Amino acid sequence: MFLAGASRQYQEIERHIHEDLEAQFSPIRNDLWRRREAGLAKFGFASKEVRQTEEQSGLNALVQQLEEKKEFTDTKMICSEFASKTTVAALMMFNRWLVTELQKHGISIDHALKIPIGEKRRFETIHPGEIIALFSKEGALEKVDPSPTLSRMMSE
Repeated sequence: MFLAGASRQYQEIERHIHEDLEAQFSPIRNDLWRRREAGLAKFGFASKEVRQTEEQSGLNALVQQLEEKKEFTDTKMICSEFASKTTVAALMMFNRWLVTELQKHGISIDHALKIPIGEKRRFETIHPGEIIALFSKEGALEKVDPSPTLSRMMSE
């Protein structure tokens, strides 16, 4: 019962981010410099980490922005940066919900989930293949075979 409720809650968080807030994301543009920087970081020519621990506070601000439906201020992003940020924000929101629910049952913890991307990671340097690697490394992905319809469409 708890797992079903948790699954519904996570789905609702993702739905909120990607449906309710769709208009907030419309100003975002795929920035050429960020694409280059992600490519450079992939080959070790740009830093993948921030020097100080400001990234986590940036994520907390992003979560607050999403929850309060505030105007989205970061308008230059690459697709993998957007996917990483919104996924981690959803996980942070879900983690907060889990902690609250567990506390209702007498379990006191600070974090129920390990977020797959470190707090010092520069999201603008994450390239598409790296998202999969980062989440796989933490055991946070499950491979799902495509449906027969999708397989047929991709082969045509």
